[in-house]
Formats: sequence, C-alpha cells, structure tokens
Amino acid sequence: MTAMDALSKKVDAYLRLLSRTALLVTPRDRANINLLLTMLGPADKAIIEAAYGINGQPASSLNDIAGRYSLTGQQVADIITKDLRHIAVTPEWQMMLQSFPEAVRKRL
Repeated sequence: MTAMDALSKKVDAYLRLLSRTALLVTPRDRANINLLLTMLGPADKAIIEAAYGINGQPASSLNDIAGRYSLTGQQVADIITKDLRHIAVTPEWQMMLQSFPEAVRKRL
C-alpha cells in the first residue's frame, strides 16, 4: 500500500470513526461525506464504503473487495489511498474538518 500522508490519515481516521459510532457524527456530516464519496465515482465510492463499512455497507477485507472487482488486494489498497488523498485536498473536506467539535478532532 502506498503510504498515506497526514491529510489522508485524517480522512481515514474519520471514516473509521464514522463506521464505529453514531454519537459523534451528525447527519449533516454523514451527508457531506456521502457527497465527497460520490465525487470519486461509483466504483471508488463502493470500494471506500465496503472498506470502512459505511453507508449501510458491511466492512469487508481488501481481498474480499478485490475479488468483487477482479483486482488484487494491493490494487484495492492503492485505490483507497488515492481516494483518501483526493478527498483530503478538497475544500469541502477542509471545511468539514474545521467545523468538527473538539471531541471528533481529538480522535483524528
């Protein structure tokens, strides 16, 4: 897997938080994340949702996801890294990041 930079790691941490708790994530933030994922395109959105177990998808392993798309686990990992970076540099994500309450920011 390509190494994630600091910006991408924050998106990764937030998606992990999103999959684990409903208490710290507002419906508005869920809608905003869904919008950001939609900007990736349908296949990439589905890969991210499956990898993190969000938006009604159960969490799946990289190899399970890879099998669905005739890819290798490494290719899926690289796609996820690329997509997280893509989200991390959007103005929409940057605005979301600044608006998170302290309890969320501490976990990122």
